[in-house]
Amino acid sequence: MHGFLMILFIVLGYLGLLGGMMARLGRNSNVAGVAAAVLLIYGCGVGMAVAAGRDLGGAGVLLYTMFLVYSLIFWPWKLFWSVKHKPRLDPGVLMALISYILAVLYVTVFMRTGGTNFTVQMELFNWTKEDGLESVRHILLNGAMFVPVGIGVPLLTEKGRGKLLTGASFGLLLSVVIETGQLILHSGTCDIDDMIFNTLGSVTGAVMARAWLYARRRPQREGFDEGIDD
Repeated sequence: MHGFLMILFIVLGYLGLLGGMMARLGRNSNVAGVAAAVLLIYGCGVGMAVAAGRDLGGAGVLLYTMFLVYSLIFWPWKLFWSVKHKPRLDPGVLMALISYILAVLYVTVFMRTGGTNFTVQMELFNWTKEDGLESVRHILLNGAMFVPVGIGVPLLTEKGRGKLLTGASFGLLLSVVIETGQLILHSGTCDIDDMIFNTLGSVTGAVMARAWLYARRRPQREGFDEGIDD
């Protein structure tokens, strides 16, 4: 089961990077060349992640390393593209998103007493082995906490492609930062299950935002088409 999940995450990560790159470069780009370049860069990163996972042991460590590698590949490229094209950002959404992210970081990392928690949990789906509803509530809250992040990122810009991927990837990045911060500061349990559900929450939010944007633009497109017919 763990091997299947690893392969699934590897394939989805590659397809996500390739889709995001093609969305930014446009349809006239050489698909084969871009696919080969992304495969080379991503393959090197995954290779390092596999090596780290084997040395340290455990599928959870491998998945954590893959999340880290994906974020280190995707976001420098994303920031480079943003600096080059300077997309117009909605100031209201930007301020709300920054405020929410700071609140999440405060609650999950800085509010807790540092240097007291040295727990690292890298066993996949460990929450299913715990008794009671507390573990279920904890994991669902981790997902729900990242839904606003997944909603806010796609709404930052009015135009542009790859909103779903960007929202999901930003939730993954934030989760990596939180869990790594907890690991370094010893201010909480660095838990791979938390990262998985954080990311799923951001994916849910990104899907909701994408659906809302589509529903809002649909009447405009229909009105435009009617105007052409007239």
